[in-house]
Amino acid sequence: MTMMYEGDAKTGMKIAHENMHNLALEQGLAWDFPNTVTWEGEWLHGNDFDQLMIAWSLPAAMGGQSLAEFVVEGGLVDRTIQAGRES
Repeated sequence: MTMMYEGDAKTGMKIAHENMHNLALEQGLAWDFPNTVTWEGEWLHGNDFDQLMIAWSLPAAMGGQSLAEFVVEGGLVDRTIQAGRES
């Protein structure tokens, strides 16, 4: 996300994709992301369901928004919550 905020969205998306693919699909850690991974990307220490909340920041970074802008009424977070209530 830092790469995205600094204007290199292509590299930021590549890094995000590689990390999500590795952790969720290759290692099966979709619901309990590790707190620490090795340089090679392998689970090293700890896990926490809340770590996956980092993924909520990715769309904000992609849109160049701060988290404050991202969570305002009518923003993606609000629309997602409303859609969940309607289902």
